[in-house]
Amino acid sequence: MDKLRQFLTDFTSAIQAGKIYSIEHPRFKEFVGKSFQALQEIFQDQEELTVGVVEGEVACGKEIFFDLSQKLRPLLTYLEDRGVERVWLHRALREDEWTKFIGYLSLPRGQAIGDAYEYLTLEGIENIRAGKIEAPRAAAEKGPGSRARQYEFSVAALSQSVEKILAKEKLDPVEARFLVFSLLENFWGSHQELLSIFAVRQKDRLIFLHLLNTAILAMFFSSRLGFPRDEVLDIGLAGLFHDVGRLAQDRDDEARRLGHALLGAEMLLPQRESLGQLPAVVAFEHSFGCGLKSRSRLTFPRRPHPATLLISVCDIYDEMYQKRASREFFTPLRIYEVMARQKGSFFDPEYLDSFYRIMGVWPAGTIVSLADGRVAVVRKANSQDIFCPQVEVVDPPDRREWLDLAERKSEVAIQAALNPFGEGKKYLPFI
Repeated sequence: MDKLRQFLTDFTSAIQAGKIYSIEHPRFKEFVGKSFQALQEIFQDQEELTVGVVEGEVACGKEIFFDLSQKLRPLLTYLEDRGVERVWLHRALREDEWTKFIGYLSLPRGQAIGDAYEYLTLEGIENIRAGKIEAPRAAAEKGPGSRARQYEFSVAALSQSVEKILAKEKLDPVEARFLVFSLLENFWGSHQELLSIFAVRQKDRLIFLHLLNTAILAMFFSSRLGFPRDEVLDIGLAGLFHDVGRLAQDRDDEARRLGHALLGAEMLLPQRESLGQLPAVVAFEHSFGCGLKSRSRLTFPRRPHPATLLISVCDIYDEMYQKRASREFFTPLRIYEVMARQKGSFFDPEYLDSFYRIMGVWPAGTIVSLADGRVAVVRKANSQDIFCPQVEVVDPPDRREWLDLAERKSEVAIQAALNPFGEGKKYLPFI
């Protein structure tokens, strides 16, 4: 039983490493080698082993590991994404076969050629067999239900990481980096959709969702600005933990005396080996604007790190969007007006302008009413005119069409945003 647990844990870590590193990278080879060695330990007692999915749980041999379900979630996700119900492994398995198979499971969605059976056959892999339950599906075909489940898994994974930080336990660097990589792959450009899916009320959970949303926004923003992938992931990690001090304040009376920024930095500094220094730097600096003053009117002696200035835009943007769930006046236009008034005093002008050129005032997925009485969903921002996006009219059904509002200014314009938690809820299927 212990050997099976160790193998499944190492198998999951190897797939996570495959998402982060190339197959030639020493770190990837290290994790693959460790999982292969764990498998050899099992083969000392038996000739073959089957790993499968049983009612949404990972099974190995005759055991179902319910207690490891969250830790093994990435393994389950990648088996499901490849349409795999079971994986059969034989004692004669070679390490090069195992490396190829891990590489296959680690490929981003849409890049895998053929199903698992076809791949194994083409590669001449003789000691692995994978059963197929259905053809792999692209992310777009899975719909909001699957996206919602993946988001829930991310909330749970983040919760585990935060609990370790609060307990002053060392984070696993691969697991932490894998979490932000999964966010980048699964939710790139999906901030508005996620706001529409989730109406969350619990205080701690709201902070978790804010951390996730800020990381997603910051990675999307930095990617569109042309940052290299490694820097995008570093920014994602910093965004993911920038407000961790708020959680500590809510749980500890003594901690309330310290500002959440200072408290968060103190909590993250011991995690430098796992996370690098940037999360601690951003946690401390994000409450200071480019004008070197925090919202509590404290002053800062130097200009914050560029990543801090970028994340600060995403941080405040998401904070105001979350308030939309209960305050209708926090429409996208209202959020833009509030942020624009702090341009140059709190927000870096270049980052704020770039953010709105990319997102638009009315971001993709916003449900809007038009001046002619129709309802539309924003599909694409217009970098040349941030107030005039491209929209798809969805109601009434007989008047559906795509409109470029920049080209139709004299005929039709956005009148208001419909709150997805209120009057816009019935249009969510169109997002």
